[in-house]
Amino acid sequence: MADVLDMASARVGSELSSRPVVASELLRELGIDYMHLGLYDDAERVVREALHRQSATLGQHAAPTELTTQTLSEILALKQGAVR
Repeated sequence: MADVLDMASARVGSELSSRPVVASELLRELGIDYMHLGLYDDAERVVREALHRQSATLGQHAAPTELTTQTLSEILALKQGAVR
């Protein structure tokens, strides 16, 4: 399953570069999938990329950006708990 997510996140990054809003939404969803698999480093990586794209395109206070920020917070909390 992780291999499929890896391929999907690479494709989203390259094939949807001209559609940053769509790409960021898909990257956030892929991050959630990684999170559910316990792959917190991968989840953090793709959600940070989504957040970067959303912040640049929509602004920091747009609803999708705030949702992605919340998702990143959840991932980081889970990641911290997994390290203990």
